Amino acid sequence: MKTKTTVNKISQSNLEQCIKYAECGITFKQIENLLGLSAGTLKSYAVKYPEYKRAFENAELIVQAKIEQALIKRALGYETSEIHIIYTKSSGSTNENQDDEEIQIFEDGLIKPEELGMKVKEIRKVYKIVPPDNSAILSYLINRNSKRWSKNPAPESGKSIEDMLEDRKTGLKQATDNM
Repeated sequence: MKTKTTVNKISQSNLEQCIKYAECGITFKQIENLLGLSAGTLKSYAVKYPEYKRAFENAELIVQAKIEQALIKRALGYETSEIHIIYTKSSGSTNENQDDEEIQIFEDGLIKPEELGMKVKEIRKVYKIVPPDNSAILSYLINRNSKRWSKNPAPESGKSIEDMLEDRKTGLKQATDNM
C-alpha cells in the first residue's frame, strides 16, 4: 500500500501551477491536496513572500470578476448562436427516393461521423436569445445596494415590527374615538 507523502517546500513550477489553480477558483486546501502539499504550506508561503500573496489575491480577484461578468450577462440577457450539423447514414444505395435516417450530432469532437459512414446533409446556424433572468437581476441588485434592494427591508424608523403594529393600533383607536 502506497502512502501519500507530504511536501513542505514548493518548487517554482508548482507555485506557478498553484496560482493557475487559484485563478480557476480552487481554494488553498484543495490545491494542497491536488499537489500533495502539507496543510498550511500555501498560506505560509503567502505570508512569507508578499509577491505570492499579491499573486494569489489577484487570482482571486480575476475569478470574482469573471463571476460578476457572468452574472451581469445573465441579468441583462444575451444572444448566442450554435451550429447544428445534420448527418445522414449513407446506405450504399443509389436510390434517391429512399429515406435516410437523419442524425444530429453536435460538434463536441467525441464522434467522428465520417468513421461511421455518414455524410453531411445540412448545416444550420441557430440564433438564440436568452432573456434576462429575474433571480440574477435580484441577486445583483441586493449585493450592490442592499439598503435599497432587500428581500426583508428593515423599518426606516428603527422601530421593530411589533412597535409599528402597536403604534398603528393606537392610531386607529384614536381615529375612531375622534369620530
